[in-house]
Amino acid sequence: MDDKDFDRLTQRELEVLRCAAEGLKPKVIANRLGLSERTVYTHLANAARKLGASGPGEAAMALARREALGPHAKTTERVLPVAPGIAVLVDLLVPEMSGRRFNDLDIAHRLIVIVSRAAMIAFILFAIASLVRNIGDLIAHAA
Repeated sequence: MDDKDFDRLTQRELEVLRCAAEGLKPKVIANRLGLSERTVYTHLANAARKLGASGPGEAAMALARREALGPHAKTTERVLPVAPGIAVLVDLLVPEMSGRRFNDLDIAHRLIVIVSRAAMIAFILFAIASLVRNIGDLIAHAA
């Protein structure tokens, strides 16, 4: 996909695709832009078709790469440096963050998302460990 492909998109298709590239779900995009959810799906499908993408997800990722690395990138954006182990964790917890550039506000928001998701995972693991321990106690008492 090159710049000529993106020039074929309407302003509305670009707007919807940008929201998808941010990781927003179609229902949220519809609410944000004052559209029906069906219209959002139509714009995403049209954009993917015009770009020759296999689907809206690929089209959104292509737009994210283009705008983060292309001529329209903001000068305030910078790559968030991460250690390899942290990068794997980031990819798992916030896949839309992988390999992109972010401004400071985006970084703060993504870090909040990472921390909240990590806390949720820790809580679930703690609950599973407690459940396993309780099952072990039940088996020990039954024997």
